[in-house]
Amino acid sequence: MEKGIDLTPDMYFILRHLWGEQDGCRQQELADKTDKDKASLTKLIDNLEKRVLVRRSVDGEDRRSKRVWLTNDGKNLKQIVYPLALQVVETAEAGVNKEDILRVKETLDQLVSNLRRG
Repeated sequence: MEKGIDLTPDMYFILRHLWGEQDGCRQQELADKTDKDKASLTKLIDNLEKRVLVRRSVDGEDRRSKRVWLTNDGKNLKQIVYPLALQVVETAEAGVNKEDILRVKETLDQLVSNLRRG
């Protein structure tokens, strides 16, 4: 990522989910929301923990589950990373009709759905 920020796109998507209303969500929920298998997600969270951007804790309701929380550094990173991500989207969408973007998204969603059923 730009500006000296050491994040992969997959790490960004995890953080973006946590920056929303989901800080402290269960690790399995994160796996489902980010379309990652448990092993991949565990590795990503390990890397985010090494960067002191998230921390894990045992779920108080289900001791078999873990919850993922943003650290202060993780929360503060949003102010730097989010505007960069918006710039990338703006650049990618330049000159493209919004209806075309929606049509492509719907088509890709259908393709993914078809593959999951197969």
